[in-house]
Formats: sequence, C-alpha cells, structure tokens
Amino acid sequence: MIAVNNLGMQFGKRVLFQDVNMKFTPGNCYGIIGANGAGKSTLMRILSDQLSPTHGTVTQGPGERMSVLEQDHFKFDDCTVMDTVLQGHTVLWDIMREKDALYAKPDFSDADGIRASELEEKFAELEGWNAESDAAALLSGPVTAESRGGEVYRYYNGSGSVQFHSDGTFSAQLKEGAFPLGADRGADCLALMEKMGLQGTILSERGEELTFRQSWKGTPLFTQQVTLVCQGGQLTAMTSGRQLVGRPQEDPTRDTISVATALIELVNGVSALGDVCNRIDAIEPGYVAAASLSGPILLTPVWRVTTDTGAYQLDAVTGGVTRVS
Repeated sequence: MIAVNNLGMQFGKRVLFQDVNMKFTPGNCYGIIGANGAGKSTLMRILSDQLSPTHGTVTQGPGERMSVLEQDHFKFDDCTVMDTVLQGHTVLWDIMREKDALYAKPDFSDADGIRASELEEKFAELEGWNAESDAAALLSGPVTAESRGGEVYRYYNGSGSVQFHSDGTFSAQLKEGAFPLGADRGADCLALMEKMGLQGTILSERGEELTFRQSWKGTPLFTQQVTLVCQGGQLTAMTSGRQLVGRPQEDPTRDTISVATALIELVNGVSALGDVCNRIDAIEPGYVAAASLSGPILLTPVWRVTTDTGAYQLDAVTGGVTRVS
C-alpha cells in the first residue's frame, strides 16, 4: 500500500497541486491522467522518492518497497518481460548483472570468486528467483511467469497457478486431480509444503480446511501461515498464505526480558486490556517476523499465552501484550 497524506508541490508562485490525500491499495491497477503540465510526472517522481514535495508525506506499508521503470517507450524493446520487470528492482538487477559478468570472465580469479560469493549472499537475502522455484516445486514442473503489477507475480502450468507477493503473501488455485490426498491428508499436505521449502506443522483441521504454520529452526512463526483447502480427497487451493522470505535472524540488538519479568508484564498487560485472568492454560514461545528491504528478516521472540479469558501475545523484548484470535 502507498499512502499519500496532505501532499503539495509548488514551484515558485505556481502551485502544481495541494492537499492531495489518497491510498493505492494492493490488488489494484491505477492510472494517472491529466492535461500536459498538470503534474503527472511530478507526482510519479514524488511517489517514487525521486523528488521531495513542498509539504506532505508518502508512506508505504511495513516491509514494502517500490520498484520503478523509467518512462521510456523503447528502452526495453530488447529485453524479455521478466528482465524488464526485474529492472524495476534496481538493487537486485544490478547484483544479477554483476554476477553474470563475473561468471562469464574467461580468467575468473580468486578475487572474483570472493566477490561472486558476496553477491550470491545478497541475492539470496533479496530472494532472487525463489518465488518462481517455489512455484515450480509445488506444481511439479516448469512454470510460466506473469507480472500482475505491484510486485505480484503469478506462476502457472497445467497443474494450477500460484501467486506470490514480495512481502511473502501467496495463494494457489490447483487443477482438479493434480494433487490427490491419501488417508492421512495432513501428512500429504505437509509433504507438499516441504516441496516449497516450508517446514512446519498442521495447526488445525476444520472440515475442508487445514491450517499450516511455518517454523524456523523448530520454533513456530506465528505470522507465517496458510490455509489449505481439501475437497473430494484432493488439495484444490491455498488461501491467506504468508511465508517467511529472505534470510531470517533474531535481532542481535535487542535483549529478551527475563521469565519473571515476562510473567509480571503479562499480568499487567492483560489487566490494562480490561480483562481479569485467573488461569494460564498454555504458554507457547515463538517468533513474529518483520520484513526487511535490504538485509535479513528480523525475528522478534514472543509468547502465545492461552488463559481462561482468551489468548494473548507477549513481546519477549518489550513486554507489550496484545489480544490474538
């Protein structure tokens, strides 16, 4: 999402536009129209952080970044569609070009090898081609890539289609008969998740829907889940999916509070929410993930606490308490 708040642009005494408020929301395509000189290109430059406005702000959602292609009708005539899309992510594209140039050198040196390994690490952190390879693994064969705009990509073949967003959200529509399930549908669904490189557990089974939760080094990732839809003895869809992207690590700059302090913060936090807790039924440690634009995905340790008054999440770094469903 891109949010524009009280945006204004003025050149000398000429006011181009003022008090502009709007939101560009995921899943939609937008066009900006207007007469010559109305400020269309100026607005685009402000939205892409190439020009500072006179006043107001432009913000993006947590963990989101913007990719921009230049306004040149002929610049990409010699490029494939996939390469054209990737050029909008300038950091990733530059890394890819430098990698390719190094590997093409006939006199590849030790220094080139060191530089190539550094580039490969950065490429992995930015996910590189992982979305396409994940889709191919799930759909059991080569896939065709299709850009949907807004950093959303659809990959498809005869077995179905998978749609990924750069923030890790995804969904899938699978062809009838392509993914039959045996007597233990939970185990079969886990095997399919593992084909996509996702480790975790089946959290619940309710009718036709199974909920899969991803884990990292055996610890639950509470924000990374997907609903698996099973109908007629086969897997037919994946909805509301979110997977961990990039290279995760615990935030090394933040220390966790002690168990005793955490329990005190839990009691105080529940009370501050207006609830009276008389019994703790379960405490499950895990992580929530915060997306990063250029480095590792930072994981914050949390507790999921089930009580007689409901379920809560306690941030094991700050001690903050929130309700969870």
